[in-house]
Amino acid sequence: MKKEESESLAGRLSSSTKGDVRPPTHKVTGGNGLPERASTHRKWGAFRYSVIGPLLSSPPEPGKLGEAIKGLAQKCWKHPLTGEGVYFAPATIEGWYYRSKNDQKDPVASLNRKRRGDSGGQRSLDDLLEKKIKEQYENHPWWTVELHHKNLVPSLKKESPPVRAPSYSTLLRYMRRAGLKKVPRPRVNDKGELDGIQAPESYEIALFEASFVNELWSLDFHNGKLRVLVPDGRWLQPVCCAIMDHHSRLICHAWWGLFESTDELVECYGGAVMKRGRPRKSLSDNGGAMKSGEFRQGLSRLGITAKFIKPRTPRQNGKTECFWNALESNLVDMVRGQKDLTLASLNKATQAWVEIGYNRQAHRETGARPIDLFVSSKNVGLPAVDEGSLRRAFRIEQTRRPRTSDGTIRIEKTPFRLPERFRHRREVSVRYARWDLGFVHLIDSVTGQELERIFPVDKEANADGKRRKLLNPTQISDEKIRDDLPPLLKEQIKSYENITGMPLGLEEKTK
Repeated sequence: MKKEESESLAGRLSSSTKGDVRPPTHKVTGGNGLPERASTHRKWGAFRYSVIGPLLSSPPEPGKLGEAIKGLAQKCWKHPLTGEGVYFAPATIEGWYYRSKNDQKDPVASLNRKRRGDSGGQRSLDDLLEKKIKEQYENHPWWTVELHHKNLVPSLKKESPPVRAPSYSTLLRYMRRAGLKKVPRPRVNDKGELDGIQAPESYEIALFEASFVNELWSLDFHNGKLRVLVPDGRWLQPVCCAIMDHHSRLICHAWWGLFESTDELVECYGGAVMKRGRPRKSLSDNGGAMKSGEFRQGLSRLGITAKFIKPRTPRQNGKTECFWNALESNLVDMVRGQKDLTLASLNKATQAWVEIGYNRQAHRETGARPIDLFVSSKNVGLPAVDEGSLRRAFRIEQTRRPRTSDGTIRIEKTPFRLPERFRHRREVSVRYARWDLGFVHLIDSVTGQELERIFPVDKEANADGKRRKLLNPTQISDEKIRDDLPPLLKEQIKSYENITGMPLGLEEKTK
């Protein structure tokens, strides 16, 4: 996860002013680390993982697994979709437990609801139906799908032999897939939402500790009491991110940066995962970086449950807070006053002090060295992942509406061109990190799988005037004089004449 200093600082310092600058924080996304508009398949997977999570993070003693499962079966759970109370049989919970335990790579996705075999399919239409639909669309491209369907029914009745018209939903899916859609009118969305503010409740203060290695990691940021020299000649106050294993007190990784930002947090957390493996749970305060979409959704994809302390209660993360005293009184005091201290040299000294010093000295509370406890205690964590998997995981997932004119979407004010086979979609799901727009993928909103990587529009290259020909361009004829009335209007005129007995004579005028 280590990156070149020149690359990591250039983007942040180019637009900053003098002094210690902090980038804006990001808003919270949906619960359980999932995007707000996640599919029901993935919501069920996250819910099932939360039910059997205690069995994985704190495994019961041998022979007591059945009792623990029966205890979970007696609890009333909140339905992930309706919010109503629901109970689950012990056999059901037991199946979830073994399914997740046996899938070390992605224990959450293994609990997702299965996708229907015919999901995403399309009823095949014969050549006559496709021809009729396209002819009607070419003559009336401004019609809605509903009006197209109403006129298609009487038109197909007159065929010899009569042809059964497709259902409205079938016609709708076909027209969307074929790109036969009405140009949307601009709409102004005045919808607003208000979140009620609830007064915090008071609870007693009690000490707690994780029972196993990699059961719980706690993390925090700290403003160092020193200055480092940056490439543009300024002296800035660095920020340290540290991640501690709650049971052994081992510092999994510590990393200095210039900002308390999501990309710095992801870099530090990724280094810890590659060193020590993946934990079951992660505890942090309510900082903007910790509650950002990239970090929370990344933890969910790695099978890690995100936990947060109550606002304005740093004592709940006291073990990590105590580490800052050791950091300042040992490492910072040793490097203080060094000539031309840079961020790279500070990080190098920090890695040596953490691995050789802090992790190999007896801890005051446990009486043992953190590295010894980490190695000798039972490890309930998940295997480590490589850097590429971490880069794919720590990204936010959102939906975008493509522009009908050029098939582009905007991500953080940057235009991206969609592949031609996706341009007919009304909405697409994308996954990206706000600091790494060179690595963006289209996502299947149901399964969460990556479909294809997309790239920003190169406006300078497009200035040469060369354009690719579309594979299936839609030909829309200009409005013209027609020899016949639409089928629906014909039936309405005929019914009117039968009732009144008075011919309207419109057909003669149109001949």
